[in-house]
Amino acid sequence: MRVFLMLMNILLGGFVFVLMLILSYSHTADFFARGGYTGTYAHLGAVGCETLFFLSNMNIIICALTGRKVPIPIRIASVISALVIGYSNVSSGFPNGGEAIAIGVLIFVIGFVAELVVSAAIISGNRDEKDKQAEQPEQEVQGAQPEHEQGDDEDGAHAQAEQGEAEQRAPEQEQHAQPEHEQSKAEPEQNETAQPERKEKAERQRKRTVKMNYIDNGYGRVTPENYEKIKEAALQYKAEHGKLPGRPTLMKLTGCPQRQVDAVKKELEDKLRTAS
Repeated sequence: MRVFLMLMNILLGGFVFVLMLILSYSHTADFFARGGYTGTYAHLGAVGCETLFFLSNMNIIICALTGRKVPIPIRIASVISALVIGYSNVSSGFPNGGEAIAIGVLIFVIGFVAELVVSAAIISGNRDEKDKQAEQPEQEVQGAQPEHEQGDDEDGAHAQAEQGEAEQRAPEQEQHAQPEHEQSKAEPEQNETAQPERKEKAERQRKRTVKMNYIDNGYGRVTPENYEKIKEAALQYKAEHGKLPGRPTLMKLTGCPQRQVDAVKKELEDKLRTAS
């Protein structure tokens, strides 16, 4: 259901954006024509402005998906093209009065909002996919131990069972084969050699754990790479703005899953609260 809704948002939002782009194109071509660029030149100017507007906003969406900052040239291109297209749509209604001006404004605003709907649907789908990928390794590790660890456990259990049987048989055999004074000497020696081995195996059994490529900071599990990335981005944002970023902003800056962002953010908030 969620995939269906996301596709509907992308398709319908894209359809509305194309319709508004066509209407906006005619106003932009008229704008260039009023400036003295007639015929083909007016259409060339309109194509250039509309393409620059579409290209710059598409790059902004891509930066949001990958968690990178939008470069300054792309921001400049987006602002300039938006000003030209917005003014051409508004000025197209000057000769016909207030309603025509309002329609020109609506054409630009509706087209811009439709693009925002499409970008939000794409970003939401990409974020859900990242969350699923982050949850899968955790579920697999919780469900079962690695095969080599299970094999080690079984080998340790067999070895302990064999050792216990051998220890039970050894005193009986030695009682028949050795004199009493030799038995009394052999039993302490046997116990002295067996006890360190038992302790060593018990220690290995106790320390044996499933190795995981995650950092548990008390608020959740985070991959080492994402931990450093989220922490660095949050502290840099705080240095620039005087406060930690919100969860959506931090996810946008790093491109990391929501749960991992929450875990690092809560840790930093507690540290700052304790320091103050």
